[in-house]
Amino acid sequence: MINFRYYKTRPFIAFVIFTAWLVGWLVDWGISFLEQNSVSATPPATTALLLVILGLYDRFLWKLPLFQYMVDVPNMNGRYKGNLNYTFNGKPGSPECTIEIVQTASKIKICTYTKNHLGTVTESTSVAESIVKDESDFYSIYFFYQNGGTKESNQLDSHEGANFLKFIPANNRHNRLAKLKGHYFTNRQTQTKGEIEAEFEGNELKREF
Repeated sequence: MINFRYYKTRPFIAFVIFTAWLVGWLVDWGISFLEQNSVSATPPATTALLLVILGLYDRFLWKLPLFQYMVDVPNMNGRYKGNLNYTFNGKPGSPECTIEIVQTASKIKICTYTKNHLGTVTESTSVAESIVKDESDFYSIYFFYQNGGTKESNQLDSHEGANFLKFIPANNRHNRLAKLKGHYFTNRQTQTKGEIEAEFEGNELKREF
């Protein structure tokens, strides 16, 4: 189901009106073809076509410069590499981490993979997400996540946590890649908290560290 919370109201209404006109035109233009194939150009058929076009926009078309002005979020899709920085039981740590973001025009999902000093990788998956625009026109992601922990020597217990990540867009003029920068905390048996910084690596998602 499409979540419309990130769409800008007026441009989105204009898009719906344009799409409705386009659907009507397509139906009129293809009515003979539909009838020849025993498909009636009834309201359910036009509604289905409208939903298909909206779905294509939500998943793919919104990323194009021509359409992106209609949504109030930047395109943060991709894979980011960086580090966590924390102190646990009085000892500092800086494990490597990978953050993968899957985003459409209306929703976002974040997976984080962390490798500790022993080489063990754990995975965190977001369960509730929100994108917020601040007064400086920067965007941040707030989300809760679940981490299943590890089975090797109980290195990390299963837990939940919360993240705040500020999205710093790429700057081609200064040859700077996009970044995610923020902090997190957990509800582990011994609570932990720390900072995160990761730089954009590419659009390919590997679904692993």
